[in-house]
Amino acid sequence: MKLHRLLTVTVTLFICFSLGAHSRTEVGFRFTEEDNKTYLNVHLTSSTLFDILYDLYPELESRESLNLSQYTIEYEDYFNQHILLELNDENHTLKYVDSNLIIHDATIKFLIHDLDEEIEKFKVSIGGFDFYKKPSFTILFTTPTITQTCFLSKNENTCSGVSLVIEQSGGDSNWFYWVVTIVACLLITTWFSRRKVSSY
Repeated sequence: MKLHRLLTVTVTLFICFSLGAHSRTEVGFRFTEEDNKTYLNVHLTSSTLFDILYDLYPELESRESLNLSQYTIEYEDYFNQHILLELNDENHTLKYVDSNLIIHDATIKFLIHDLDEEIEKFKVSIGGFDFYKKPSFTILFTTPTITQTCFLSKNENTCSGVSLVIEQSGGDSNWFYWVVTIVACLLITTWFSRRKVSSY
């Protein structure tokens, strides 16, 4: 169990450090918690942002320069339209908070709207990016209750999971089930053995 947890933490840290988008078709989504609020940090290249805007407004391609920071509403709308975010069995939307769009590895920070509790269950589906033939998506949860990573594509675009607490309670109930089954089998075997002995 400890080895499994150590391996999970190591892989998670490695992904955290390498989550920055290296090509325009790679987009990373990292869920974090700060001050009792949950955020989604989207990691992508500035080229990806240009492609999103050109898809929304083809006339922008003819412009010589484009200020990416003027289109934060478009980014919020785009990701709300194309990300199905089901947390604790409820659908949630994103609210733009902050961004760093100047560098090659751009980031956009969204607040998960109307989520006032820790994540216990999640289901995330990524759509959009139809202007790419083979986009790839990395979903990373680094919250106190969930540490999980999913690698998605255009065809396999959904991942889901539960918190460590639910997993452990599920494991405890499975353990309890097996103990009860074994004890029941022993009692039945003992009862049949005694009955057989008493019949002689």
